[in-house]
Amino acid sequence: MNILAIRYSGLGDIVMLLPTLKALKKRHPDSKVTLLCDKTNAQIKELSCGIIDDVVALDRNAFRQKRVTDMLREIKKIISLRGKYDVVYDFQSFGETAMLAWLVGAKERIGALKKEKYRKFYTKLRPYDTSIHRSKHFARIAEVEMEGAPEVCIPKNVTLSLPLQSSKKTIGLNIGSTQESRRWSEENFKKLGEYFLSHYNVMVFFGPLEKRFLTSFDDRFIKIYDQDLVHLAYAIKQCDLFISNDTGPVHLAAALHVPTVTLFSTGEDWQVGCMNEKKEFIRKNPISAITVEEVIEKSERLLDIA
Repeated sequence: MNILAIRYSGLGDIVMLLPTLKALKKRHPDSKVTLLCDKTNAQIKELSCGIIDDVVALDRNAFRQKRVTDMLREIKKIISLRGKYDVVYDFQSFGETAMLAWLVGAKERIGALKKEKYRKFYTKLRPYDTSIHRSKHFARIAEVEMEGAPEVCIPKNVTLSLPLQSSKKTIGLNIGSTQESRRWSEENFKKLGEYFLSHYNVMVFFGPLEKRFLTSFDDRFIKIYDQDLVHLAYAIKQCDLFISNDTGPVHLAAALHVPTVTLFSTGEDWQVGCMNEKKEFIRKNPISAITVEEVIEKSERLLDIA
């Protein structure tokens, strides 16, 4: 059986989808699972511990930015998928992903109905349920029992030169976020890092939008930026604690069994939080109301048991 799973945005959501895809492969041992995702997340296949067999990577920005040549290329890519899959699961529940599921032309097209007008694109519907953790919502769409918590595997040949002092534990600070309102400030992260510098290696992770803050952190900090997804995961794996806004890399950390502290503004841990056992979180809206002292307290609690 050829299965197409659609979840093209949200690295954290894709990580949370892995237990459902694992359960699908267990239910259909001879199946091949292909993930349709945004090109920025395409390397998740290499980290999926063999769960994802193939990836179809789309450039969503081609449509957002109305780049005609690139749009035509992406449309051709979608059309080429017709007839290749026995079943399509839409784990995104957007109008555009509902249409993608329909365009692929699989006999079974299963999704959660978010808006009534999308009903025509599916052959089977599941409830769109925000009252449970998102990972459980994915499992209900596929009608499977989740196979444990998410886990990612780093390929054996991957390495990254990092100036870590082996006598010290390492703390990772991920200062990025998908939305500015959900980002704890770089000033707060710097104060937090400075508190730990005397006894720990401190790695600071910069997303593309946060590279403007590189000069805010001096050379005492180990700076991680411009890395692909696999090497990002490798760097995160070196950490004994990962402190982050609620965004994709913190879910990678959790799936790598790294203890996490997640800073929320609008999100809720019970709904979209990490699925690791060793975790703490703080939620305040606005996120700027979270104090450095609060994060230190949560972090030291985890470091004592790490």
